[in-house]
Amino acid sequence: MIRARRAGAMWGTVQEALPAATSSQYGHPAASGDGRLQTWPLRAGATSRCRGRFVIRHRVKRFDVRHQPNGRLLLVDAIWKYAEILQHAFPGALSRHFPDRKDGYRWGMFFRRNADQSVEGRVARLLSVFQQVWLIDGVIDECYGLMLYTDPDSGERSWIGELIYEMKYHGLDTPDKIQLLAEPLSQFVGSHPTLARASILIPMPSSNPYQPNRLPVLLADEISRETGFPCASTQSRRIQRAP
Repeated sequence: MIRARRAGAMWGTVQEALPAATSSQYGHPAASGDGRLQTWPLRAGATSRCRGRFVIRHRVKRFDVRHQPNGRLLLVDAIWKYAEILQHAFPGALSRHFPDRKDGYRWGMFFRRNADQSVEGRVARLLSVFQQVWLIDGVIDECYGLMLYTDPDSGERSWIGELIYEMKYHGLDTPDKIQLLAEPLSQFVGSHPTLARASILIPMPSSNPYQPNRLPVLLADEISRETGFPCASTQSRRIQRAP
């Protein structure tokens, strides 16, 4: 899972949404032939249970960019939250969002006339990413899941969930497995302008303050190495057990 606040970003893992890997280790395809992330085919706005709580997640269903006499129009079929995310990712480039009552999309925005011409392609690329990953509801400004820990069809751990289980509970956090998890996280950070502007990485503390925080720290250190962000791997701790 990737969580972000406007002033920075924070990486960690929970047992609901996890990064999709970019190799086919463990016998499961992880990426399509064109390099796109392969994720479970759940509908946008799907709900699942995580540790007794319901987790609501969203995806961008579709979008379109149209050149009209009154300007360049972006139409998006997704929850309103994505409009706010785009405005933070591309400050000054997009207008306020408004309901789309004509073309069957949920809302639209205009590209501002003074916006750089390249921003149109960058917005489209980010929205394409948002069609593959989940935006998770919560108190964090932006919280994303790249792959599910549990297969929604079988109820069993997915191959990435099994990998996390081995690393977290059996100590099998070898450098190759850490890199396998860190690589798609680093790629996602590089594709999201808001995350790419982060000033520091902070690994999620363990839910138990008396247990070592090994796996998130190893992941954050590897992402730091791949992206060049400084990592405060020793600066976070939980002062009481999670409820």
